[in-house]
Amino acid sequence: SSGSSGGISLATGSSETGRGSVNLTPGFGSTVDLASIQLTAASTQVGGELTINGGGSNSGTAASEVQIEAGGASSSGSGASVTIQAGGSSSGTKGSLLFKDGGDTTRMSVSESVTTMNSGGTIEWSSTTTTSITGTSGVNIHSTGTTAQVTIHSGGQGSPSSNSGLINIGTADS
Repeated sequence: SSGSSGGISLATGSSETGRGSVNLTPGFGSTVDLASIQLTAASTQVGGELTINGGGSNSGTAASEVQIEAGGASSSGSGASVTIQAGGSSSGTKGSLLFKDGGDTTRMSVSESVTTMNSGGTIEWSSTTTTSITGTSGVNIHSTGTTAQVTIHSGGQGSPSSNSGLINIGTADS
């Protein structure tokens, strides 16, 4: 057809104390090919937009959260993964993943050519085992500003003098 297409709206009533829920639930069973729910903003001419919004608050109370959670498995089954994938293109620019804070500032961007992280404060990486930073053509650790410093600790917590771990610096053997 030409012109605008119809729409489907699912809504519940509201009251002073809350709203009902809208649930979309596919059937379930013990077969391997389980049902799925697909939400698509589709157009063959121009890009559409699919927005999931937890809803704001104008009454001084907390706004609603949005939670994306993969399914868990019972017993020895494997839990499901969560995949977030940007749109592809056969000849144009591929899409990026943008992670924004509440002020609409992009704090992390992931594309096919670069991953950037931007913080108004500290960026912290932590691991209970080993943290690896690997670059095929190099690794740069850079601090900007005339009084900025780079500190490398090894061992326990506290100032560098109280740590007991070794710091090994070397190049590849030839």
